[in-house]
Amino acid sequence: MLKDLTIRSKLTGSFAVILILTSLVGYFGYQGVNKLDTRIIKADDVNRLVKGILEARIEEKNYILRGDPVYAKKVSDKIQQIRSQIQATRSRFKTKEDIEQIDKIQTIVSKYDDAFQSYVRLEGQKNTAVKEMRKAGQNALKQAESIRSDQKSQLAKIQMDRDLFLDDRLAKADDSNRMFKILFKGSMYREQLLQKNNPKVFKKWSTLNSELIALAKNLRGRFTQGYHLKLADEIVERSENYKITFTRYLKLKNTNDKKLSLQLQEEIEKRIISLRKDQKKQLGEAMASTKIKVHGKLTKADSANRMIKLFLNTRKDEKNFVISRNHKDFDLALENLKKILSLSVDLKSSFKEAFNLAQINNVVDSISNYKINLENYRTLDEAQKGSERAMLEAARESRIANEAARATQKARMKTDITEANFSVITASLSAIALGLWLAFLISRGIARPISQALEVSDSLAVGDTSIEIDIESQDETGKLLQSMKKMVGSVSEVAEVCAAVADGDLNRQTKVRGEKDQLSLAVNKMVTQLRTAGEKVRKVTGPKPGKQNWQTGLEMKKNSNRWWTAFSNFLENISTPKPVLSISKMIQVILTTWQGLMPSTMKARKRIASNWAKA
Repeated sequence: MLKDLTIRSKLTGSFAVILILTSLVGYFGYQGVNKLDTRIIKADDVNRLVKGILEARIEEKNYILRGDPVYAKKVSDKIQQIRSQIQATRSRFKTKEDIEQIDKIQTIVSKYDDAFQSYVRLEGQKNTAVKEMRKAGQNALKQAESIRSDQKSQLAKIQMDRDLFLDDRLAKADDSNRMFKILFKGSMYREQLLQKNNPKVFKKWSTLNSELIALAKNLRGRFTQGYHLKLADEIVERSENYKITFTRYLKLKNTNDKKLSLQLQEEIEKRIISLRKDQKKQLGEAMASTKIKVHGKLTKADSANRMIKLFLNTRKDEKNFVISRNHKDFDLALENLKKILSLSVDLKSSFKEAFNLAQINNVVDSISNYKINLENYRTLDEAQKGSERAMLEAARESRIANEAARATQKARMKTDITEANFSVITASLSAIALGLWLAFLISRGIARPISQALEVSDSLAVGDTSIEIDIESQDETGKLLQSMKKMVGSVSEVAEVCAAVADGDLNRQTKVRGEKDQLSLAVNKMVTQLRTAGEKVRKVTGPKPGKQNWQTGLEMKKNSNRWWTAFSNFLENISTPKPVLSISKMIQVILTTWQGLMPSTMKARKRIASNWAKA
């Protein structure tokens, strides 16, 4: 089948096959690169999922550390981006395993999102609990400080009242002592007057007695109790009577006045002593009462102060618990709250005033509310720890799933690379092998006929026209050999005719193969002219022998030899590797030889005719 194709068809077909194979190589390469590009995109999508989870975890840590809602919003945005990336990645996956992996990642991301949203919600509730704790704590602290301040105020007032009371009682007691001293000193002057009525001594006695009356009146103005007022009135009355009676005695020397004055003095002394004792008694009672009151106020103020101190420690433990989540701090805070409540109950039992009772009740309510919120905070914190563990577990699962998906895509990428390389190498080797095979077939199909044509040309070059030409194909080389076979046949035929002519056979002619067969036409024309010339020579010479005929024949033989030499040259020329040029040259040689022979022939004919006429 290939033998019947032309060289153009063979070359075109070969190039077409090579182009097709090259296209196949390009196609396999394109498919491999496209598949690899798709795999790279998938692997990159998985890497983006891994990166997205890491970025979400970073924002999650920022939120946990700072509690800023901005970071919670960033986490939500990252999760939304991850979900969008999951959908885009899932649309690119085709295999069941890849789809299952991406669905698993989506489930884990949803689990992580739920855990984070639960964490954020619990964080909000914790913040509310903290606000309520702070509010309750501030109120409790305010009320406790108010109690302490009120107790201090009451203590200050008690101390001030005590000081005023003591000053008053001490002043009254001191006035009573002064009255007693005045009375005692007046008794000394009285004894002197009883012995001797001395005006100067009397004046002193009278002055002291007036001071006693004035002091008694002054005391009476400061007394509030009826008993004290009565004693003061009696002292004033008896002092005045005593002064009148003793003065009258000094003048009249009446014994009754003396007795009466002595009796009045004794009564005054008894009442002053009674007044002084009562003042001392009240002073002692006031001091004892004030001491009890001061102690009570100090105790209440100290209890309020202890409550404040305990609550400050509670707040400190609360802060430590909020920061460190250490249950030991929580237990300490709870223990302090119990102590505060116990102190509150004790204080409440000691309070009598409604204002203080309202204060302590407010403290108890605030501490109870604080305790409830603290316990609620712990419950929320435990739940938040669960959400945090769920987030951590989901992030861990997501990392494992993403790593598995990435490993799968990486392994498939390597497989795709291997397959692409194998496809390209196989197609390339196939193209090379088929191209070499076609090149071998085509080159052999062209080289063998051309080699055979060269052998024919070499044979013709040495004048061998007996060579056999085998035609195996119908392409241009086959047609070339067919043409050369015809040329060899034609040359062989011409050579045979020329050989026959050389032997004197002028009846042979070559077969004319067309109007442009100049060689055959020239040879046939030459043979015809030779035949015509021979016939004319024979007619002219006839049977008359002679010296002239012999000379004419000798000249004709020389001319024949010249022609044969020219024809031999023609035969040599037609065997050159350029047959077209050789044929052209051959024709020129024949024509030249013929033109060279014609004058000689015509000259010989004229000479023969002349000799014939002379004879």
